[in-house]
Amino acid sequence: ATWLANPIYDILPRGRWIVDSNICQAADHFKYDPVSDSLCCPSPNYCCPNSVTDCDDPRAELFNATESRVPLHQMRKEWPRKVLPPYSWALAPTTRAMLGRLWGRVPPLNGRYTVKVESKVRT
Repeated sequence: ATWLANPIYDILPRGRWIVDSNICQAADHFKYDPVSDSLCCPSPNYCCPNSVTDCDDPRAELFNATESRVPLHQMRKEWPRKVLPPYSWALAPTTRAMLGRLWGRVPPLNGRYTVKVESKVRT
């Protein structure tokens, strides 16, 4: 399945690259949000909980690649270099830095710009 346990996926299903990275594909990846009475799993382009409407909100949980154990080769080769509306990057700072090293540029916070990074990680 390309979605699991979250009603938002009925409207906006997970992208294939998310599924292939094994993000939000198991019940224990999801956390209950009592405010929205729903389950949520942060992904690279979706923050949690569902009751938070802006990923810049300090209460937002952003995707953390280290915690999710997504392989570096998957991030380097399979992930899109930009996301299109209605999505935007929702990445923890360590994940943004990691992608910057893998891609040679940091994913934009708001989709409007990128910052060049000099070094690249070899995987």
